This record gives sequence, C-alpha cells and structure tokens, in this order.
Amino acid sequence: MKNQNKYWVGVLCGLIAAFIWAAFPVMTRFGVARSNLDAWDMTFLRFIFSGLLLAPYLFYSSIKLKQKKIPIIGIVIMVVGLGAPYMLVIAQGLKFAPVEQFAAVTPASMIAFSLILSVIFLKNKILNNEYLGISVIILGVILVGYFAFNGSSIYSYLLFLLGGIMWAMYTVASRYYCDSALYATGLVSFFSMLFYSPIYFYLKGLDIFSIPIGVLLPQIIYQGFFVSIVALYFYSKSVFLLGSTVGSVFAALVPALATIISAISLNELPHISSVIGLLIITIGMFITIVKWKSSTEIET
Repeated sequence: MKNQNKYWVGVLCGLIAAFIWAAFPVMTRFGVARSNLDAWDMTFLRFIFSGLLLAPYLFYSSIKLKQKKIPIIGIVIMVVGLGAPYMLVIAQGLKFAPVEQFAAVTPASMIAFSLILSVIFLKNKILNNEYLGISVIILGVILVGYFAFNGSSIYSYLLFLLGGIMWAMYTVASRYYCDSALYATGLVSFFSMLFYSPIYFYLKGLDIFSIPIGVLLPQIIYQGFFVSIVALYFYSKSVFLLGSTVGSVFAALVPALATIISAISLNELPHISSVIGLLIITIGMFITIVKWKSSTEIET
C-alpha cells in the first residue's frame, strides 16, 4: 500500500509539472518575439526571483537539516541542465521558431536521452516497451527535423535538441546526487542567479529596469515562481518517487498542451508536418509509459 501511494503521489507531481511547463514556451516566445525582452533578459527574470526566494531555504537546509553534500560536478550538471544555460538555449530558439517545434523536439529528445543516461550512469534496466517507445520518439523527432532542414529554422531545431539533452542531464543528475526535490530546485535557482547575474549586468547593464513593470511582472511571476520553483519542485519530486526513467515521461503531456496553448494565445497554427511528427512522438511517449508500475518496481 505504501509503494502504491508513493507511485500515485509521483504521478500527481509529474502531472502538475507538465501542466505548468506546457505554457512555458508560450510565455517565453511572447517575451522574446513580441516584446522588448531578449533571451538574456528572460533568463535573468527567471532566476533572480527564484534564486533570492530559495536562498534562505538552501542555507537553512545545508546547516540545520544537514543535507548530504553534493560534489561540485553534480551542482554544475544540474545547473547547466535546467538552470540559466538551459533557459538561454531555449529562449534563443524560441526567438526564431514557433512553439510547435520546441514542443515536438525538446521534451521528446529529453525522454530518449534520459533513458539512455539512466542506463549508463544509474544502471537502470530498460523494458521492451521503453525500447520501442524510444524508437518511435526518435522517428518523430527526425520527421520534424527533416522539415526544419528544409526551412529556415534548423538553427532553432538544433538548439531545441540541445535543450533536450540538457534537460536529460538534470533529470539523471538530480536522481543521482539529491535526496530532496526542493533542495535540488534551490540549488539550480540559487547558483544560476549567483553566476549568471554578474554576467548579465556586465553585458546588459541596468536597462531591464527601464522596461515597464506591466511587461516584466507576468514573466517574473510565471518564470521565476511557477516554472523555476513550483514546476521544477514537482518534476524533481516525481523523478525521486518514480525514478529518472519513468519520471521523465511526464514531459509527454507538454508537446500537445503547448501546441494547443500557442495556437490559441499566439495564433501560431502548427504545420501539418509538425502535427504528424507530434502525433508520432506522442504515441512513442505513451508506449514508453505503458508499464509505469513495472518500471517503478525495477528502479526502487
């Protein structure tokens, strides 16, 4: 019964993270393509707020709760994976390509690379349905990539693919190095703020403070609180409860939801090739998670 409750709590956490992250590319594209903000600004807004908010908890946990010490390499991998470098890569891609391409490429490639890295570094076993699901996912990504090569967005496609690899790095590293979802979240936000802010001010100065608060506030609240803290916490919790292989597949909900949201809010209707690729990727994702329970039992 305890394992069953743990399983369903993990599922719920994964679902919450997926629904919040589904609107992330829409908000980011709106910021970098339809306002005065660029990728550097969006990254700053995302981590300056979350880093300051979680800094007290991070220090309290390190001193009072005596969280296990994480090596520098572990912190670096997690920060690169879903911290400021990841945000810069994705925001730059969304400046030149519609949300549908991000939705098709990044979550799908993240799932595939998470499975591969889990086998290599965590010694997890991959089930037959997961092998099949990965193959179908890769087919869908190749389809989307083929049409990107024949268009003007190959640069963004490669950035989104890199983003998927980085996201997979965080997924596996957080499972390997951390024993607390909120602590992992705090590490990513705080160290992103610590190292990125000086670079940002050196390159951009204080110009961001001259942008109207009406433009900044929605991004600060959504990117800095909901995406960087709430969604990352629930995603990390799902990974801890279900394992990196199974926890990562909740990104399966992101592509379809993000494409729908962008069509409604940004009037970016998806190309037929992207719809077909997205459908193939979604099928592959659900093939991968057919045996959630079996995967959970193997990893725990």
